[in-house]
Amino acid sequence: PADGKCTPRKAYALDCNICICNDEGFLAACTQKGCVHFDRNVRTLSTAELPE
Repeated sequence: PADGKCTPRKAYALDCNICICNDEGFLAACTQKGCVHFDRNVRTLSTAELPE
């Protein structure tokens, strides 16, 4: 999310990476794939979209 706040314990797609929101409502951790051909795009993921 643009303001850095997010829903606690929710996963978000950020470009080609996946980020997890911590209990305080801030992005805590993201994968660090090298994204090619992505516009900066943030969207909420359903649990079905999360990698195992």
